[in-house]
Amino acid sequence: MQQNSKVTREMKLRTLTTSIRSWAEQRPNDTAVVADDKNWTYQDLVLLANDYKSEFENLHLAEHSPVAVTAKKTVDTLALMIALGELGHTPLVVSPDLGSAVKPEVFLSAGVVYELSADRTTGRANISVSTIQNEKIDADLNTKISKDSPLMLTTSGTTGIPKVVCLSEMGISAFFSWAKSFFHLGHGSKVLSYAPLNFDLSLFDVWATLSAGGAVIFVDPAKATSSDYLISLVQRTQPNVIQGVPLLYSLLCEGNDRLGGGEHDVDHILVTGDVTPKLLRKRMAEMYPDSQFHNVYGCTETNDSFVHTSMANEFSDVESLPLGNPIEGSVHRIVDKDGEITMHGVGELHTSTPFLAQGYTSNQKTLSTFYWDDVEKRRYYRTGDMVSIGTDGVMTLQGRSDHIVKVRGVRTNLRDIECTLAQSNLVEESIVFPVNDEVEGVILHAVVKTNEGQEPNGFTLRLHCSENLPLTSVPRRFHFLNNPLPRTSTGKPDRQAIMNSIEL
Repeated sequence: MQQNSKVTREMKLRTLTTSIRSWAEQRPNDTAVVADDKNWTYQDLVLLANDYKSEFENLHLAEHSPVAVTAKKTVDTLALMIALGELGHTPLVVSPDLGSAVKPEVFLSAGVVYELSADRTTGRANISVSTIQNEKIDADLNTKISKDSPLMLTTSGTTGIPKVVCLSEMGISAFFSWAKSFFHLGHGSKVLSYAPLNFDLSLFDVWATLSAGGAVIFVDPAKATSSDYLISLVQRTQPNVIQGVPLLYSLLCEGNDRLGGGEHDVDHILVTGDVTPKLLRKRMAEMYPDSQFHNVYGCTETNDSFVHTSMANEFSDVESLPLGNPIEGSVHRIVDKDGEITMHGVGELHTSTPFLAQGYTSNQKTLSTFYWDDVEKRRYYRTGDMVSIGTDGVMTLQGRSDHIVKVRGVRTNLRDIECTLAQSNLVEESIVFPVNDEVEGVILHAVVKTNEGQEPNGFTLRLHCSENLPLTSVPRRFHFLNNPLPRTSTGKPDRQAIMNSIEL
């Protein structure tokens, strides 16, 4: 690892890092993060960031280069990211479970050479460094990302190779400002952080909260599906803001019922990432009778775009939650199947928000989904989501324009899972389909016709998928057939007949 000639460092995420240091000076003993039964103050967080800054400088990496950060859900990871921002580096935040087969391609697309992991040993800041050997790294791309983007996130990676989204300094700052105002974040706020750090939800749960001087309450990822753990954590820490996918609330309601917790006092309940079933909404309304409920719509490329706010009665009684109102400064259009803008009926949702990402690291992919409107002088993003506008003007989500569903809030392309399965020598052909589940929202099932002479092996296929896809794209259940898959009159697999023929 060689050190470039010294250049003037340009701090990334200046608004965030200066806010955190300001709180450390003004309110050093205020809690910044609750993790593993320990309260970390703002002073603790800043001191730890200083330690990681010193440790990072000792690595002598190239100035301003983008680096990948393994998104372990620890205070050390937060401190490392703060240090990187202050040193002018652009972090690409990646899941610890990112498949080994796709990781080199993701890093190549982002101009990343090094992956960093914050691993404190014996109480001392320590950074583990993995070098990605790839002669194809684009130096110009590396420079452009470092100059223009303070933070990179990945999409769900339904094709096996997640797209890398470049956020903007202005967009992130605008989002922090909106979130603090809309949800009244500030000193005394306690926000539950359920999502992984590499999810866009953490921009609100973690970073907007810290920017506002509030306290972040970490959910241990290893216990994130334990209803007893979750309800005990909420009862002990008493967050006044909770954001999560429907699975989180299903688990909280389940744990609360079992432990006899009764009603809870939470100011703001945010549901996002998936459709929230009416039965679950009724249980949530009983558990949080005095809360404001917010149905939040958005994606990594646009951040939050629409919010529908309601009290418990409306939240539980309405048949399906509307998308709600565009966030201040956001505009949208509905485009029908003929490419015409429509004000009624069904069409694809295109949005433009103050938080819009710069695009992907791939210019080709950016041009295919982002576009400039010369009349309005703004950029739009094609969401791929189909919405309908009723006679009353209410807009509701209808589904995807392709074979994409949401699994635990992550967009998941069923066809691409099938392509991944086809790469296994066990598989002759397969289909993947979603099954709605009251607890988990959606469970993926795969129906597989094995190649002749191959024994069905769900474990092997699950491992194959986990190495090439995000964990949310790995089918939960495999069904094996000896005979060829049923076909339609056009020769394509008859998905409905196949689904009807298996035992769920």
